[in-house]
Amino acid sequence: MKANHPKKEGKKQLTLRIPVEILAEAELSLNEKYLLGIDFNLLEKEGYNCYTNKAIGQTLQLHPNLVSKARKQLVNKGFLHREGRKYYLSDLAQNYLDQNDMMAYIYPWVYQNEQLSTGAKLLYGEYNSISRSQRNYFASRQYSADKLNVSVESITNWTKQLYQEGCLDCYYHNRGYYRNQKVVRTSGFPNLKFLD
Repeated sequence: MKANHPKKEGKKQLTLRIPVEILAEAELSLNEKYLLGIDFNLLEKEGYNCYTNKAIGQTLQLHPNLVSKARKQLVNKGFLHREGRKYYLSDLAQNYLDQNDMMAYIYPWVYQNEQLSTGAKLLYGEYNSISRSQRNYFASRQYSADKLNVSVESITNWTKQLYQEGCLDCYYHNRGYYRNQKVVRTSGFPNLKFLD
């Protein structure tokens, strides 16, 4: 298991916050859910997002064309509205904040990891919404797949990616007579050796 965390460059970095209901939204692609993390975070700070596609792409490790396509789709689906260069969360998106205060948190050392796919980063957020580095997340693969609206095989692959990249402190299977659960605990803030 390796921890491949980027160095902090003196700038305060965002922790992406995504309402867990957004993760289960079947209408949205993985990139659209991921991109909304910045918009939900900037809602309280500035009220809008005026970052360029290139800047967001560099932050989230996405190609600028993917960011552009996802933003257009979010506007078309009614989650964002655009005024010039500024993107605002729509009432539809803000309703997700009002429904439930449970959030999926994705830390900078996770979303800036180039080795992790977008789905793995969102799965980390789902695990972290329950675990928060202190408790174990108990769930079957099917339950996690339903929560993210993806296949069971994707959950398996992404969990292995997260474990190999040092994003999980605990990962094992509880096998019993009636059920088979995976037990996961996300790693807290990484070992500070990488800041030297």
